[in-house]
Amino acid sequence: MQTRKGQTWSIDYTIGLLLFLFAIVIGLKIIFNTFQEPTYEYLGKNAYTLMDQFTGEGYPYSWTKDDVLRIGLTTKNTVNITKLNTLYGMDPQATRKYLPTRHTYYLFLEDKDFGIIYYNATCGYGTSGITNNGTLSYHAVAYYTSQATEVNLLPLASMTYAADIYHRNSLPGDMINGYAAAGGLDNLTDHLSSYDTIILEYPSFSTYTGKLNMTELDVLFTSWQQDGNNLFITGHVGTNLTGVNFPESEDGAGNATIMNEHDYVPFLEEESIIFARKYSLSPNGADDFFWIANYTNGRFAIASWKNHDGIGVYYSYPLAAYDIQNNITHQINSTLQKIALGYCEGLDLSALSFDNFVIAKRFVIFNKKITTLGLYVWE
Repeated sequence: MQTRKGQTWSIDYTIGLLLFLFAIVIGLKIIFNTFQEPTYEYLGKNAYTLMDQFTGEGYPYSWTKDDVLRIGLTTKNTVNITKLNTLYGMDPQATRKYLPTRHTYYLFLEDKDFGIIYYNATCGYGTSGITNNGTLSYHAVAYYTSQATEVNLLPLASMTYAADIYHRNSLPGDMINGYAAAGGLDNLTDHLSSYDTIILEYPSFSTYTGKLNMTELDVLFTSWQQDGNNLFITGHVGTNLTGVNFPESEDGAGNATIMNEHDYVPFLEEESIIFARKYSLSPNGADDFFWIANYTNGRFAIASWKNHDGIGVYYSYPLAAYDIQNNITHQINSTLQKIALGYCEGLDLSALSFDNFVIAKRFVIFNKKITTLGLYVWE
């Protein structure tokens, strides 16, 4: 039987042990707080460590979302568009295991003349909650057509993308369906380097005689696209262009089926589209040709491709039976939002909640221009 003296000793021992452990915890806490960096300073250092990694190449050198071990976006201080697109296609929460941070972040590009760059249909990449604070604008988009009446995308190009309008052999100031033209095809090719996005609706290059022949036109557009510029084409082309072959003609309407989904194209696999005219394309040397929809005869109706960092997307025709609509202008607009370079008026941070917030910035080359890569980090 345990004696009263033994019980008293046990109680004293327990109390003493608890006091000893409590003293250790307090001591460690004091020591930890003495040597730990203040939260704000630590967050700032982490932001620049994170920026250092973003402005590196990553690993492997040509990393993809399937094999990435370390995310990096630039090569010799130039943003690699392929890696940037890959990052934008990843879940921001999942990327933190490939980055030296546990904090919430938001990455963006800023042009010194026009502001925050609207790229891949967003003002930046990272945690949701940051939105465009104002209007969205475009400054370097061109639209070309060989048609005088079937200009389905002309209103969209002019009103949404502020595109300069070019038409066949028109002179500057000529009116095309109520829109003033900046000139004809020769004027467009003279000023090609002024644009980072070009929309070609029914260009019919094979039927036009200008100062450039078809081979020269192909070389010019290919070189322009290789510089990181983006091209959207719909309708009849009739020649090789930017590493893609566009057959001369097709007869009648065509039923196309979506065979492969793509980030740039807002259709789902196995959906059906009946194009009013059955134009097609096939690869002829372009990089990363990706077929999205094909006709019953196996020819491609929708596809994307690349030339270096430049993107190309083709839709067979802008008039098509899809759901209850007789056109797919809305879907084409979704594609253009992905590939056209726009500018956000600013970033709205009012929905965020944080105790500490820092920003890191670094100059990089984007689209052949000195651009600011910005990074918000907070907790």
